[in-house]
Amino acid sequence: MTGWLLFFTDKIKTMNIDAGMPVASRLVEQAVLEVLGVFLGKASCDIDPDSPLSGLGLNSLIAVRLAYRLNQRYGLEITATVLYENSTPRQLAGYINRQAAVGG
Repeated sequence: MTGWLLFFTDKIKTMNIDAGMPVASRLVEQAVLEVLGVFLGKASCDIDPDSPLSGLGLNSLIAVRLAYRLNQRYGLEITATVLYENSTPRQLAGYINRQAAVGG
């Protein structure tokens, strides 16, 4: 295995995400968990991707900042409302994947 492939394979093994998901979806989910972790002061591996965002401590200020950061990263126009409509990190990652697939 080449170095970069081995790196990503090892990284995916340590992720707190569903191994049955396509790799691109897993990477987006991991990115959502990492960005969310920054705002919540938690490690991404300590965040259950199926936990409600509100139960993780998401409030309106964090929602606006999180949406802004995800918009920067993915070139989308996510609003704070989208975070409440896609109420878990896994649902939010799915939303991002769907938006990216249709071009935002």
